[in-house]
Amino acid sequence: MAVSTMTVQEATMQEWKTQFSEFATLEGSCLFIKKLIAVSLSSITYIRGIFPETVYGERTLGGLRIKLLTEDCGNKAVMKFINTIRSCYDAVEKKYIA
Repeated sequence: MAVSTMTVQEATMQEWKTQFSEFATLEGSCLFIKKLIAVSLSSITYIRGIFPETVYGERTLGGLRIKLLTEDCGNKAVMKFINTIRSCYDAVEKKYIA
Protein backbone atom coordinates (compact mmCIF):
# COMPACT_ATOMS: atom_id res chain seq x y z
CA MET A 1 0.00 0.00 0.00
CA ALA A 2 2.80 2.43 0.84
CA VAL A 3 4.38 1.78 -2.56
CA SER A 4 1.25 2.91 -4.46
CA THR A 5 0.92 5.99 -2.23
CA MET A 6 4.52 6.89 -2.91
CA THR A 7 3.92 6.51 -6.65
CA VAL A 8 0.93 8.86 -6.50
CA GLN A 9 2.94 11.36 -4.45
CA GLU A 10 5.84 11.21 -6.89
CA ALA A 11 3.52 11.64 -9.84
CA THR A 12 1.86 14.62 -8.18
CA MET A 13 5.22 16.16 -7.30
CA GLN A 14 6.46 15.69 -10.87
CA GLU A 15 3.32 17.35 -12.21
CA TRP A 16 3.79 20.34 -9.90
CA LYS A 17 7.46 20.58 -10.90
CA THR A 18 6.36 20.64 -14.53
CA GLN A 19 3.72 23.30 -13.87
CA PHE A 20 6.02 25.45 -11.72
CA SER A 21 9.49 24.61 -13.01
CA GLU A 22 10.63 28.20 -12.61
CA PHE A 23 10.08 28.04 -8.83
CA ALA A 24 13.74 27.08 -8.22
CA THR A 25 15.02 30.62 -8.89
CA LEU A 26 14.28 33.96 -7.21
CA GLU A 27 12.64 35.25 -10.38
CA GLY A 28 10.68 32.04 -10.67
CA SER A 29 9.54 32.31 -7.08
CA CYS A 30 8.35 35.85 -7.76
CA LEU A 31 6.41 34.64 -10.81
CA PHE A 32 4.89 31.81 -8.75
CA ILE A 33 3.66 34.27 -6.10
CA LYS A 34 2.11 36.47 -8.80
CA LYS A 35 0.29 33.47 -10.29
CA LEU A 36 -0.84 32.40 -6.84
CA ILE A 37 -2.29 35.86 -6.17
CA ALA A 38 -4.13 35.91 -9.50
CA VAL A 39 -5.53 32.39 -9.10
CA SER A 40 -6.52 32.97 -5.48
CA LEU A 41 -8.34 36.23 -6.05
CA SER A 42 -10.02 34.98 -9.21
CA SER A 43 -11.21 31.88 -7.36
CA ILE A 44 -12.54 33.88 -4.42
CA THR A 45 -14.47 36.30 -6.64
CA TYR A 46 -15.87 33.39 -8.68
CA ILE A 47 -16.99 31.34 -5.66
CA ARG A 48 -18.59 34.37 -4.01
CA GLY A 49 -20.31 35.42 -7.24
CA ILE A 50 -18.84 38.91 -7.17
CA PHE A 51 -18.60 39.19 -10.97
CA PRO A 52 -20.77 37.57 -13.66
CA GLU A 53 -19.61 34.16 -14.87
CA THR A 54 -19.00 35.55 -18.37
CA VAL A 55 -15.90 37.47 -17.21
CA TYR A 56 -14.03 34.27 -16.31
CA GLY A 57 -12.00 32.00 -18.54
CA GLU A 58 -11.40 28.37 -17.68
CA ARG A 59 -7.95 26.83 -17.34
CA THR A 60 -6.66 23.52 -16.08
CA LEU A 61 -3.91 23.24 -13.50
CA GLY A 62 -2.82 19.82 -12.37
CA GLY A 63 -6.09 18.27 -13.54
CA LEU A 64 -8.09 20.88 -11.61
CA ARG A 65 -10.34 23.25 -13.55
CA ILE A 66 -9.97 26.83 -12.35
CA LYS A 67 -11.71 30.06 -13.32
CA LEU A 68 -9.55 33.10 -14.02
CA LEU A 69 -10.67 36.66 -14.62
CA THR A 70 -10.09 37.72 -18.22
CA GLU A 71 -8.97 41.13 -19.41
CA ASP A 72 -10.99 41.15 -22.60
CA CYS A 73 -14.37 40.78 -20.88
CA GLY A 74 -15.30 44.45 -21.36
CA ASN A 75 -16.43 44.84 -17.74
CA LYS A 76 -15.01 48.04 -16.21
CA ALA A 77 -15.18 46.75 -12.64
CA VAL A 78 -13.23 43.63 -13.60
CA MET A 79 -10.62 45.68 -15.42
CA LYS A 80 -10.18 47.89 -12.35
CA PHE A 81 -9.87 44.80 -10.14
CA ILE A 82 -7.27 43.24 -12.48
CA ASN A 83 -5.28 46.49 -12.48
CA THR A 84 -5.39 46.51 -8.67
CA ILE A 85 -4.06 42.96 -8.62
CA ARG A 86 -1.26 44.02 -10.95
CA SER A 87 -0.34 46.86 -8.63
CA CYS A 88 0.22 44.22 -5.93
CA TYR A 89 2.80 42.60 -8.19
CA ASP A 90 5.08 45.60 -7.62
CA ALA A 91 5.22 44.72 -3.91
CA VAL A 92 6.15 41.16 -4.83
CA GLU A 93 8.91 42.32 -7.19
CA LYS A 94 10.33 44.60 -4.50
CA LYS A 95 10.28 41.63 -2.11
CA TYR A 96 7.83 43.23 0.31
CA ILE A 97 5.70 40.11 -0.17
CA ALA A 98 7.43 36.77 -0.61
